[in-house]
Amino acid sequence: MSQSSVRPVVAGVDGSENSRRAAHLAAEEARRRSAPLRLLFALNSPFSEVVTVAPGSRVPAALHDSAAEVLRSVEAAVAPVAGEGRTSWSVLDGRPVELLRAASAEAQLIVLGARGAGGMGAIVADPCKAPDLGQDVTAVRCG
Repeated sequence: MSQSSVRPVVAGVDGSENSRRAAHLAAEEARRRSAPLRLLFALNSPFSEVVTVAPGSRVPAALHDSAAEVLRSVEAAVAPVAGEGRTSWSVLDGRPVELLRAASAEAQLIVLGARGAGGMGAIVADPCKAPDLGQDVTAVRCG
């Protein structure tokens, strides 16, 4: 079975130490399952619906560049664990809960830090039956 036909293990990354540990656990799971690893960073401003960014502003690009740098750093740390050439990453614009739930439709496992920079791990996993992996990591099995 080719790598592209195997559903990935997905890790939500936000730059927090818990999300970095979750990405490492996800890399171990991806290797164990012979699956690709996909790292996701949800770029969402809590003020996006009430604040308008001036035309020509570099703020959105700077935020995207910062998220991409976090993902490159995490990928460099976990790629040797997952297997070279088996990792990918994406910066996605939108609400973390919605983006991670959408990603779960294609994933065999979602791994999140229990309390990341925005505390989203607990919120995303709350409605799901998730195994207790301690205080730092939440895993949600998807199908």
